[in-house]
Amino acid sequence: MLLQLLTTLLLSQTAAVAPAPAAVVGPEAAAPTVLVRGWKARAADNLAGLSEPRMLSNPAKVDHSSLMADTAEMKRMKRDRVDPSSAEGVQLKNAAATRVAAACGDAMRQLGHCSVWKAITHVDEREVPDLTEQVRRLL
Repeated sequence: MLLQLLTTLLLSQTAAVAPAPAAVVGPEAAAPTVLVRGWKARAADNLAGLSEPRMLSNPAKVDHSSLMADTAEMKRMKRDRVDPSSAEGVQLKNAAATRVAAACGDAMRQLGHCSVWKAITHVDEREVPDLTEQVRRLL
């Protein structure tokens, strides 16, 4: 009885400190959204800068898919009809991702942000600056 009471008390205190994340279905299930100090982000969505949500002070976000589509590598894949799952396609996608991440890092430093993310939100619904156009100019 005492053990059950202690377990119930411990679980109720843990739930009050850190609410359990909502159930996730699909590929996101392996990488849950982390909620720390109000920032909600997945580690896989970090492109440049700080990757720990608890350390964030001034993050920014970008439209990653549109930036990827604007890279020379992805344009070449489309123009030459390169199969994305082929060796050449994988190399081109990796080169495009590296190019986008480098441009995100440059924009982050120029504009004074601590990190750049594909997707990030805050529980108080504050606006997260979108650097997509600044990064696009750096590509």
